Amino acid sequence: AGEPGSRVIHPASPFATGLQAVSGVLLLYTLVTAPLLLSFWNYPDPCETAPTLYFDIIVDSFFIIEIVLNFFIGAEVNGVYVDSVPAIALKYVGSPSLFWFDVFTSIPLSWIDWGVAQSCLDGSVSPVSSNLTFIRAVKPLRFLKMSRLLKLIRFVRDISERYRVRPGQRKIMVLLLTLAAAMHIFACAFWRVKHESMSEEQVQEFLNSKAVTEGLIDAYVTCLYFICTI
Repeated sequence: AGEPGSRVIHPASPFATGLQAVSGVLLLYTLVTAPLLLSFWNYPDPCETAPTLYFDIIVDSFFIIEIVLNFFIGAEVNGVYVDSVPAIALKYVGSPSLFWFDVFTSIPLSWIDWGVAQSCLDGSVSPVSSNLTFIRAVKPLRFLKMSRLLKLIRFVRDISERYRVRPGQRKIMVLLLTLAAAMHIFACAFWRVKHESMSEEQVQEFLNSKAVTEGLIDAYVTCLYFICTI
């Protein structure tokens, strides 16, 4: 328990538990959408946005708010629970695997995409504009979203320790998550390589040869099939 009169959030409180649960769900969401942003939703037209843009803004905003809230959630320091904000901040900022890792994995790239979309709407982006050059330069930064998957690994570890999950069960859970993530990431990578190494006509010819005519969902299923069987 915290000290009487403490104004910080206890890590076992319903609020902190709920915060951790929401974080876990959004990390799983990122696991699904980040590879898609780099492959199937990597449109040639910089003004064409991903279908999840506005929800991505909410997700990125949540992870930034979570960083701030972590300064006000009690923590253990040398095996002793502390609920002093300075002590919590010292532990959080002093650990590269906590604060700095959270900052690196919480860069709000969707805000940049939203800014690009607004520039396209007001007509300030043209084929020869300096804005278009900037847009193409920042587009590769989407790869940074993949680093958030490392945060998912930390989340699984923390949950396992908090709820005392048996080592065998934890290994099975991590194995299944890793397997599913690998299949999804490699399927998206397969599509990205196809687009980078082939012309649009060759890609379309490949899809036609596999009887894919219904859009990106069928294309994704085809890529997943190739990854699982070849």
